[in-house]
Amino acid sequence: MVCLTLHSLIKLCVLHAVWIVGVKSQTLTRLGHLNVNKEFVTLSGFSSGGTFAQQLYVSHSSLFSGIAVFSHTYYRCGIGNGILRDYDAVCTTTGNLRNNELYDPNNALGDIYNYFASGLIDDPSHMANKPLYVFAGTQNYLFTADMSLRILQVFEPFINNPHSIKTHVAAANLTLPSNRPDLPGCADPPNSVQVSNCGFSGPLESLQFLLGGEAVTPPQRSVKIQPLLPFDQSEFFYGTERHDMDQVGFVYVPKVCQSNEIKCLLHFYFHGCSTGREYVGPDHILKSGWLEVAETNGIIMIFPQAVSSRENTIGCWDTFGFTGQLYATKKGAQVTVLKNILDRVLGKEFSTSMATSRRPYPELIHGPPRSTGPAPSSHSDYAFTPGQASHSGFELTGPSSPPRFVDPVTLSNPPSGTSVSGREEIGPQYFPPQFTRGLIQRNFKTDGVNPGLGTKCTLSMVHPNTIYQRCFTN
Repeated sequence: MVCLTLHSLIKLCVLHAVWIVGVKSQTLTRLGHLNVNKEFVTLSGFSSGGTFAQQLYVSHSSLFSGIAVFSHTYYRCGIGNGILRDYDAVCTTTGNLRNNELYDPNNALGDIYNYFASGLIDDPSHMANKPLYVFAGTQNYLFTADMSLRILQVFEPFINNPHSIKTHVAAANLTLPSNRPDLPGCADPPNSVQVSNCGFSGPLESLQFLLGGEAVTPPQRSVKIQPLLPFDQSEFFYGTERHDMDQVGFVYVPKVCQSNEIKCLLHFYFHGCSTGREYVGPDHILKSGWLEVAETNGIIMIFPQAVSSRENTIGCWDTFGFTGQLYATKKGAQVTVLKNILDRVLGKEFSTSMATSRRPYPELIHGPPRSTGPAPSSHSDYAFTPGQASHSGFELTGPSSPPRFVDPVTLSNPPSGTSVSGREEIGPQYFPPQFTRGLIQRNFKTDGVNPGLGTKCTLSMVHPNTIYQRCFTN
């Protein structure tokens, strides 16, 4: 494997050659640590990507500064059982032509409160005063404007500031709005890339609202676009089994960001059904207008890619549970992959050997963290191996240090005798039939061994990487 450095920002590892439609033959990029402003990380999505963007946003609202959605439904619409026809019956016109029995957004609100109480999402108060941009089309054949605008009932209670919400309703079909004159009209039947000429740029208008109008300059026609780089998305699949994500994603780095001289902004954009690489190559991205705005304003863009499967025949993002019941939380497979990508970009590298060892084991559901106040200044923080920030609310004890609760627990190369313990609730979806649902106690010890099945679970730590051995209530 040959590794190069692109202006100290993106580490390029020559894994294998790939041919991307619309992009000349390139080597696959290994996405690396990027020099970005962590205070302004935004995200957006179109159609199923707009709904998935909400799932990532709600799950990790402390990490994002705003969100934009186009031609979408809202967070946790439907019963989430992984069956498309049940989702369509209450969330789209496909199974409900009159839209007279739409799913109640209050159910989604209840899910958010319950997920937070179970430690499955960040505190929704992190969404307070953060901008939400919403585009809805009155001619949308799949998601009516009424359905798309119901997102306001879900997010308004948490944003709690009308000035932080912008809606744009237009006579549009299922499309991402653009001002390119060579594209079909806004209300025309959806074209293959699902980008239409609506007389304005959705990417520009949304980013101006998310980042501040004066901070985002409209691009000139003469703007020179940098290469759209395909990156190896598969290395971020650790900790998941079923994810329906492509082996390849795309990243765009503006010229001004290809050095360490300034911190650039970061934006994630999620395509819709049948508009990912699998179907149209990079054309949805190239015709969307995102790259022109990004180049003009120094915004690094990441374009994750989903793929089709038997339950997901047109390459949508998981908005109804086909990857698992917790798809809309931190434990969701696609949310997990995106958090792994974000961690890499922000410099929170995870251990691939640890990832390999963890792959067969289910993640546990954490309750809310506890705290007994600040630690004494003489106490050293310990750290789990990188990527383990989710392990919060555990009591940490060690040599010459009183017990305390920390959030997150970080334990790396701990002194002999250090241990961490905490109580976790496990959902039934993680239990094989022979096991019983319930609360268990986990003890983390540097010299622990697997005691076998029982009411307690001991996990052994092996350094420099951590290997977990689980046991469950029998």
